[in-house]
This record gives sequence, structure tokens and C-alpha cells, in this order.
Amino acid sequence: MGKVRDALGVARGDVISLLKDDDEFLPEKLERVYAVFRDGVDYYHNGRVVNEAGKVLRREGFSMSVKGDEEKARYALQMIMHSSHFNSSSISVRKHILEKIDLKKCELTIDVFVFTAALLSANVMIDDTSLLTLFRVHSQHVAVDLRSFEVNQAKMLKSYSRQFSDVAYLASLSRGTPYERAIKFVFLNQKLACLALPERPQLDDLGLNTLGAGDLIGWLSFLPYLRHNLRYFAIRLLIPALPKAAKRVVAKFLFDLNARSALG
Repeated sequence: MGKVRDALGVARGDVISLLKDDDEFLPEKLERVYAVFRDGVDYYHNGRVVNEAGKVLRREGFSMSVKGDEEKARYALQMIMHSSHFNSSSISVRKHILEKIDLKKCELTIDVFVFTAALLSANVMIDDTSLLTLFRVHSQHVAVDLRSFEVNQAKMLKSYSRQFSDVAYLASLSRGTPYERAIKFVFLNQKLACLALPERPQLDDLGLNTLGAGDLIGWLSFLPYLRHNLRYFAIRLLIPALPKAAKRVVAKFLFDLNARSALG
């Protein structure tokens, strides 16, 4: 994330559009960004074309517009459920919003950092179905390393502690705000994913290494929002309670499933 911080230090424009080195802006991207920010938008998330080796796998996008603290609080969780915070290459934001949050705390999840910063400071947030970003799937894609199960597990073990550090900071940052519940969902989701690993990172805070009653109650409270994806809800809740050998079997099954999904 150091490159993002360095870029902010030299950027002179009012709007920042993020781009990962393995993605691509489609030709009309910046023209569209210019138009929406000219109309007073503070945070903009566009749709994406998921591509692998030149083949279009799928098109993803969601439509929502919120304005003001009341609407942001009401719809923040819905935006998260629809991945309005996901994929930094789909995000554009006012520079001053990024300058209000400590990016030095960001290890890996720049997209969640920017979305949270926008919740805390933006006035108008838009998620748009316009397909403006080419999202490339490849053998070392962040969601699943397609080279092998063992390579993927090693990569996940290394990255999860960094991701969890990020969302734990954001959860503390949002505490007491109207957006606390939305960011708590991100935090619990990441914690459960971390605890589901057969080999999981040992974090400095012992409370983050165990699943407490409060975590269970918190996750259960999100059931109404995940009622259309009960398999995901159950997987997140139940796998952390399994013995290590069973976790490994499940992890292998999920790896194969995610690999097939990533490759269409």
C-alpha cells in the first residue's frame, strides 16, 4: 500500500481512480468518472468485466446511490453485501476523503479502507452497473491461487493476518458511528474466514484467535441479510468449529469449487 500513499503525496487532482497492476480501465472509464464527479459524487464504484486469458467469464455490477448520513447508514450494509467496497480497480474517490484516514494502517485491503473512509466522510456514494474495469483472473489471483491447493493455502495463511489487521482497525475506527454494524460484518466475516484455515495465523491479540459467544451472536444477527445465501452463511459459521483434519478437507473442496468458478 506504500505506492498508494506515495501517489497521494504527488497527486494534484481532486479525484483518485485506483488501478491494480493486473487490471485494466476500459476506454470510457475516465470520461465516466469525470462526469459523475462533476455532478457532485464523492465515491464511485463501477461494474467490471471478469476476464481470463482473453475470455470474458462474467459481467458484474450493482446499482445504488446514497446521499447524506441517513441514507449511508441505512444502506451501508446492503452496499457491502453487493460488493460495493470490492475491487480497488473499480473505485474512484475524492482525494480529501483518503487524506482523512491513516493509510499507514492499511496492509492489504485498500478497497475496504477507501469504502470505509467514504462512509465516514463522503456525502454522495454511487455504485454503478457501467462496465468500466477489466478484472483479470490468473494463476496468482488474490481470491484463489490457481497453481495448487498447497500454494493457495500458504498464500492465504500469509495474507489473512494482514487482512484481519486491516479490518480490525476499521472496526475500531467505525465504533460509535452509524456505520459500525456494516463494518462489523466485514470484521466478523474476515475473522471467521481466518479461523476456518487448517493452519491459521497466530495474532498478537488472543481474542482474535478464538471464536467467542459474542462473535456467534453477531454473525447470527446477519442471517436476515444472508438469507438468500444460506450456504455461505453456514460455511462461515460452522467450519471454524471443525477439527483441523476436517477443516483441511473442506478447504480442499472450497479451493476446487472457487477455482472452477474463477475459470468460468
